[in-house]
Amino acid sequence: MEKEKFEVSYTEPNNEKELTDWLGKTVKSAKVIHYGSEGRLTIEFTDGTTKVYWFNDLGFWDEERYR
Repeated sequence: MEKEKFEVSYTEPNNEKELTDWLGKTVKSAKVIHYGSEGRLTIEFTDGTTKVYWFNDLGFWDEERYR
């Protein structure tokens, strides 16, 4: 599986990226927790899978790919 990292650039506004891991899935619940300048987004889908994403001012990444 190819690793991807979603990055935010202050010099390139409106940069969009599709989350292909979510295609065909329905979100059951979502929770965001902030840890100072960083945070964690946890998404639970109705099929029982869970995705965890970390973020800060400069990036957004999938926990499974960047441990």
